[in-house]
Amino acid sequence: MIQDKKEIAVPLVPLRDVVIFPFTEVPLTFSRLKSSAALSSAFKSNKLVCFVCQKNSRVETPQQEDFYAYGTLGVIEHMVENNGTVHCLVKGISRVKILAVTQSEPYFVVSVEETVEDMVENDESRALAKHVTEQVQKVF
Repeated sequence: MIQDKKEIAVPLVPLRDVVIFPFTEVPLTFSRLKSSAALSSAFKSNKLVCFVCQKNSRVETPQQEDFYAYGTLGVIEHMVENNGTVHCLVKGISRVKILAVTQSEPYFVVSVEETVEDMVENDESRALAKHVTEQVQKVF
């Protein structure tokens, strides 16, 4: 997590038809040059990357206006490069707001800030939690 909501700069990787959530591990494969360069750079330093969804998955070379304003800060746990393709295991850390694009070549670098969402506990959320618990118990 980002300490005290400080702004940090990290490489950005736009995703097509995939969402990474905080606290999940996802295996991903990348073949776009900008994505590969961003991942390689991050892996050599602190392994942190901002993953953001593209608004239109058919856009091959996305620009700033092609991705959303919120993404997920993730850490690259494992990475293998093979014939121009990058395979990696990524773990989502937290939801972040993209404050600014500070670099666009050879890959995107963005300034991000962690967003904190308040949990609302009310009758509806308690009922949903109870329902999920009951469904899980049925499975096991």
